[in-house]
Amino acid sequence: MTEQLDHLRSILPKTALDPGSWPEVMRALEKYVGCSDLHLISINPRTKEMLRNLPLNATEAVDEFAEVVDVCEPVIYAANNPGWSIIKDQDFISPEEIQKSAFYDWATRYNATYRLGLRLLLRPDSDAHLWFLKDSSQGPVSGEDVRRLETVAAELRLAAQMGYELAGSDLQMDRFVETLENANKAAIVVGDQGNITAINKLARNIVRLNDGLGFWQENVICSSEADQREFNSLLATATRSSEAEHLLSGGQMSVGRPSGLPAYLVTVSALPSSEPFWDRAKTGALVLISDPVKPGKLSGKSLARAFGLTPAETRAALRFATGETISQIAEEQALSVHTVRTQFKSIMLKTGTTRQADLMRILTKYHVN
Repeated sequence: MTEQLDHLRSILPKTALDPGSWPEVMRALEKYVGCSDLHLISINPRTKEMLRNLPLNATEAVDEFAEVVDVCEPVIYAANNPGWSIIKDQDFISPEEIQKSAFYDWATRYNATYRLGLRLLLRPDSDAHLWFLKDSSQGPVSGEDVRRLETVAAELRLAAQMGYELAGSDLQMDRFVETLENANKAAIVVGDQGNITAINKLARNIVRLNDGLGFWQENVICSSEADQREFNSLLATATRSSEAEHLLSGGQMSVGRPSGLPAYLVTVSALPSSEPFWDRAKTGALVLISDPVKPGKLSGKSLARAFGLTPAETRAALRFATGETISQIAEEQALSVHTVRTQFKSIMLKTGTTRQADLMRILTKYHVN
């Protein structure tokens, strides 16, 4: 038993970074607790609907279990009692009620009469728990079963919570599109239902114009029906592609503008899918919008990061990119020409250029204007 516990504890940390390792943990738990099957279930606390049912053993009962679990007594209890931690059948249904329960009548066909539950996580969007099924020949859940589970309960919950936080897709996507904004990319992350899950300021400014592209009820919309069909098709291939097709999915299209201005160039690319254990697999697409009327402009922050420029050097480079001379920059900044020349020597050294013309070409290449 000690060896099984040590093995379980040795593999638990992996789940935080790799949710796909939960089945391995579940197999170790099955042996340690001594059950015939194990399910990792997640329900939505608001709607009480099941989000996910990850069975350890793929038996013929799995499909039927998935149909019954939304209305079974253990899940109803879980959905309506946020304070529970570890529970047994006897904690929420009496032996007399078990005899009258349609769920337990179904369960006895597979000898899965006795159950033990452990809550892993309770968040606004996910209530995740492990349900242990014991074969009726093993007898009812015992105090020893509960004691073994309590021994590792805190570690299991910590692993689940860490995995949830690290896989916080909304936060990661918000940071991702902000990073693209620093590189002057108008970016939108779209979910598999076409809903906007993250959008940066540049993209928000474009869709607010409602000139070819806009949004309605959290969805990206095109002014033209033909453009909308093509956009929906690109999204579909990006969000529903298999792993093998992932790199080839998506594509590019132009989106016409009722104003008569040049069309937007829209690029749709698949985002790597993640499959946290507590929810359905999440897929999405990255939508980049290029506006030929407003050429890209690299932010000072990104320019400084790209070449290691100081704040003063960054300001000088940005002014130089607009066509100002060294004398004009010095006057605007209330600096001496000598100081600005010194700044430019440093800028050219850091950018690997030897002439002002070369520096301008670099800034033009980086779309600084």
